[in-house]
Amino acid sequence: MRPSPVGAVNIPGAYEDTALAIVAHDLGCVSSQELSAIWLPTEAGEEWASGEGENSTPGYCLDDVVDYVMTELLDLAGRYSNSRIRSNIGR
Repeated sequence: MRPSPVGAVNIPGAYEDTALAIVAHDLGCVSSQELSAIWLPTEAGEEWASGEGENSTPGYCLDDVVDYVMTELLDLAGRYSNSRIRSNIGR
């Protein structure tokens, strides 16, 4: 199992494995240009952008893209709320 890309957020292993598999599968349907665009805000993408400039084509690492998408997805999920959720957690 890969380490969690989400740092302090702890989700059970089976759920995380399933989510990672779904994200990786769905990213398999994305063009390489789109994957490169998603990869650019990752740490490796930002390093490439600051060092290589316009003279080379950006590469991407699918694991970096999957981790980035998972981090963004879990961040959005963590910020989601509605009145039922708030009433159940006493807010």
